[in-house]
Amino acid sequence: MRLVSRIVLICVLCLTAGAAFAGKLKIKEEYDDFTKEMYLRSGNVTVCQPRSAGMVPCATLRFEWRTSASDMIIVHFETSGYTSLTGMAFNVDGNISSHDSVSPTTDLDYDSSLAQFAGLSGQSSSNLFLIPLSTLKAVTESEENGIFRITGTDGYANYDFYRKSGFGSIPADKLRDFVTRVESEK
Repeated sequence: MRLVSRIVLICVLCLTAGAAFAGKLKIKEEYDDFTKEMYLRSGNVTVCQPRSAGMVPCATLRFEWRTSASDMIIVHFETSGYTSLTGMAFNVDGNISSHDSVSPTTDLDYDSSLAQFAGLSGQSSSNLFLIPLSTLKAVTESEENGIFRITGTDGYANYDFYRKSGFGSIPADKLRDFVTRVESEK
């Protein structure tokens, strides 16, 4: 009986995760009464490393935009395991655009439910990066601009906005949804 309940829980988790990968990006609009500022916040976007890297873990991105910094996007990058995340770089039309993390300290987290029920490590690392809107727009306009690099004290990893993830969604399409919404608010 206990095994059956675990199998059912894993199936539910897989179906829930599948729904997060498919469809349009969820974008939440919020207004801060104190600062009189409007925010746009995205749901999760899964990005994976290029196929040449083989079977490697994917990562999760979230985007945030504020009216007070209308030409910048805050990118929240999260990956499994404990590692330092210190930089994000894009190769846009042959020009490298490098960005240090907003915080010098990487956030580390442990989710025991993932470790216990889904068989994952439960460990994750995340940090924030301030990226120009024009850079992210260029990513959505050309597959050649779709690779970005995350650096840390242990080295680097490349991720591909045009590699299908999960149930066939292309991360660049979800980023395009966010960029389009931001441009409509400017």
